[in-house]
Amino acid sequence: MKQTFYVLLCAFGLLPNTIFGRENDSLQNHFAEGLSLISGLSYCSIKDEFISNEKYSGSSMNYLFRWSKFHESYMYDLRMEVISSAKVKNNTISANVTDFNLNLTYGYPVGTVDVFGKQMNFFIGPYPELYFHYRSQNIASGGAAIIDAYSVAFLFSLGAKAYAYLPLNEEILFSGELSTNLISLGGKFIDPRDKENSMIKLLTVFAGTRFSTQYAVTYKLSDFLSVGGGYRFNVTRITAWDSLIFASDNFFLSATMKF
Repeated sequence: MKQTFYVLLCAFGLLPNTIFGRENDSLQNHFAEGLSLISGLSYCSIKDEFISNEKYSGSSMNYLFRWSKFHESYMYDLRMEVISSAKVKNNTISANVTDFNLNLTYGYPVGTVDVFGKQMNFFIGPYPELYFHYRSQNIASGGAAIIDAYSVAFLFSLGAKAYAYLPLNEEILFSGELSTNLISLGGKFIDPRDKENSMIKLLTVFAGTRFSTQYAVTYKLSDFLSVGGGYRFNVTRITAWDSLIFASDNFFLSATMKF
């Protein structure tokens, strides 16, 4: 009886890997894995109460570098994204903003859904991220005024990310992504004369939020090269100090080279 129980236990333990392994083999034929170079236009909006209660907005180029790979039972996704020196304005006053994040996901298959006769594949996994935000206000900054001319914030977070992949045919793949942090070690530049407030704090998702969603379509030109395009929305909200909200609408084109 015990031997039968152990045999059944092993069988059920191996069954999901076998099923998901077959799904991954099928999806891997469509998935644009390898090195991706992604770039496009970002429309940025920011409100940082440390500097001003007014909203600033503007546009800039965004750049994202991605390394992705399918393995037998999971997918690997490493990304570095940057918006560099975005010029945002409120009336005649302007500022330059740099926004950077580095993140890694191990995505594990959680099932499929039939969509008009096609199989949509779902993955979910842990999502650590390093986020950095820098703002330089274009105002006179001599003497004590230098404190009001710069804003710096960072989050080192752990969260979760979900993926959905829908192969339309052998060449075209639709994809969607959703990620959020859950807990973060956060820091923000504050007035150094404020001795009662710490620049570094442990934050829950309610006090330090990093949220992102993306929709894209990829076309496989060959076994080596895929191209695509899509839309990504990012938002950062940090309220543990003076409230900071930064959001960006990103429209992009991509090229992926498989190695």
